[in-house]
Amino acid sequence: MRTNLSACQSRILWAIWRKTYGYQKKQDWLSNSQLVEMTGIRKSHVSRTMSELIARNIVTKAGNKVGFNKDYTQWRELPKRVTVTNSGNKVTDWGYRSYQSGGTQKKKILKKDILSTESTPPCPHQEIIKAFHEICSMLPCVRVWNDTRQSHLQARWREDKERQDLEWWKDFFRYITSSPFLTGKVSTPDRKPFLASLNWIIKPENFAKIIEGKYQ
Repeated sequence: MRTNLSACQSRILWAIWRKTYGYQKKQDWLSNSQLVEMTGIRKSHVSRTMSELIARNIVTKAGNKVGFNKDYTQWRELPKRVTVTNSGNKVTDWGYRSYQSGGTQKKKILKKDILSTESTPPCPHQEIIKAFHEICSMLPCVRVWNDTRQSHLQARWREDKERQDLEWWKDFFRYITSSPFLTGKVSTPDRKPFLASLNWIIKPENFAKIIEGKYQ
């Protein structure tokens, strides 16, 4: 079963799992303040992420107790966001524009066209790099920030509205520091420990794997 989870959602799910099944319990009382302490995520993000996980039926809640729903067949995806432009066109995250005047007519549009329909704040490259250096001090420093690397970070920033927040990136970097593999704590006889650089992290395939928890 594959499901899309953000970095915040993955970290909170692991925290809930540890507090419940880690102690042979299906549910346990777990406050947002506890989740903040366990994950390092800001309280406002914890509250929002918990609401998302409950809405998707991945996390269950009964009174003050929460639990992890192991029956993945009951999990739900949230509805895709739809933007209505001034001209009356609808643009969805699936990559199609449907015309109100054209009935059911649809046509494919480019991803950049979808992104341009919403106001996206500029990507704060230097602030993100600074946060990476401060939080992931054990990882290689950024010495060159060329056009290719800028475009990769810009793309990751624009892909998800949640990522258009410097605090999200700080949480993401803290999440990376919890990975033994990404921080060089895993070694084999024939290979040196791997240290993830920011350039490596923001490449599309690597970024997706980190978000999915592949390196935890």
